[in-house]
Amino acid sequence: MMAIAIAPFYNVQYAVGPGKPNVDTDVMLVQYMLFTICVSTGPCWMGSNPNPIGGSVLIGPTAGGKGGDGIYPVDGKFTSRTSDWIKAFQSVANQRSLGPLTVDGIVNRAPIGWGKPQAKKTGGWYTIQALNRCLQVMNGRTFRNFVEKATDAPAALRERLGFVDFSFYDGPGA
Repeated sequence: MMAIAIAPFYNVQYAVGPGKPNVDTDVMLVQYMLFTICVSTGPCWMGSNPNPIGGSVLIGPTAGGKGGDGIYPVDGKFTSRTSDWIKAFQSVANQRSLGPLTVDGIVNRAPIGWGKPQAKKTGGWYTIQALNRCLQVMNGRTFRNFVEKATDAPAALRERLGFVDFSFYDGPGA
């Protein structure tokens, strides 16, 4: 046997989407992830080996030709454009075999992290799982050090992600 490191898993505490709680740091996390995956091609994430799963190759800097509003600036404010970006990501993620995801413009909290589909309903995946996977594939080293390296993320988001929260732990016996 050899030692391994498990990549962190970034999750929303409450759902983000139309009619959902849309807590500011949850919305910031979704906005930051979507912007980084769909629009940004900065060296922090792309490194010297651009991966076709991320950057402008995935969706392009406009969801439906309407621009980056809704995910930039990363301000924690949910709008219908944020939902448009979530739907665009869900649709493309399904085409790229990162699903199946429900294309509904909602990012639900995953009660489980890496590698397990939803236990109920369709057996599909959570959108937050696909977002994590894209960022991890784009640049695993930067992903592992998300809090320290994401200097372009809002301070409130980095602060929130700077500690491990077990208050929503759904592990064994939960």
